[in-house]
Amino acid sequence: MKAHTDKTYDAQLDDLRNKLLTLGGKVETEIVSSMRSLTERDSKLAENVIGQDREVNRLELEIDEACRRLLVLRQPAASDLRFITTALKIVVDLERIGDLAVNIAERAMDLNQSPPLKPIHDLVKLAELGQRQVRASLDAFVEGDPAKAEAVIRNDDLLDSVYHNLVNELLGLMMEDPRNIRADDGGSAQHPPGEQLAVRRQAPRAAGGPRHQRGGDGHLHGAGDGRAPPREQGRAEVGASVTLELGRQAPFGRRG
Repeated sequence: MKAHTDKTYDAQLDDLRNKLLTLGGKVETEIVSSMRSLTERDSKLAENVIGQDREVNRLELEIDEACRRLLVLRQPAASDLRFITTALKIVVDLERIGDLAVNIAERAMDLNQSPPLKPIHDLVKLAELGQRQVRASLDAFVEGDPAKAEAVIRNDDLLDSVYHNLVNELLGLMMEDPRNIRADDGGSAQHPPGEQLAVRRQAPRAAGGPRHQRGGDGHLHGAGDGRAPPREQGRAEVGASVTLELGRQAPFGRRG
């Protein structure tokens, strides 16, 4: 078997890093576009988001296959092994974030059939924070930068705060006029604030706090030393926590 320091192996690792960044960029675009489709009442853009998700799914499968091929054929060790096995898990989170953006786009198409409400500024802010968290956590991971990872985890408190403010604002709109309330059951009447409550549930899940992400994804934390993960952690926090464990290794690569 060829040494793991050969040029082919290095090229395969670089290709994996680049594909992760490409997937992350596509997911960021989905987040931005899905929220634009809502705020600009652009159903065509929402349809584009839904269509683009096929490419995200394709990339997820491609990266998964590349990781497994490296594990089987190269038998990596130390930091390379941790990077590859963690990438296998992170790619699943990125694909799920794309799915959440699709959910927002679908809600936007429904809301766009109703008369517009007054602007909900915190909804846009929440999406922007979520996008920033996704980008920062992925950068921290591929660069092996613990300081960036810690910043992602700290910034999750701000996202939680915006989330709660938004919930209170939308609930206030519905309390002002009970006709604005729509049960999330596919009823025939158009009641936008209820739909916007459904949208706000999707946006923070992409990078949000403990109430949004529980269970399986938390096992990413501690990939470097095998410690038990926190049970309640957002997707962006998960990637950041992985980086804290791997960050003392040599950098995995940098965004070009």
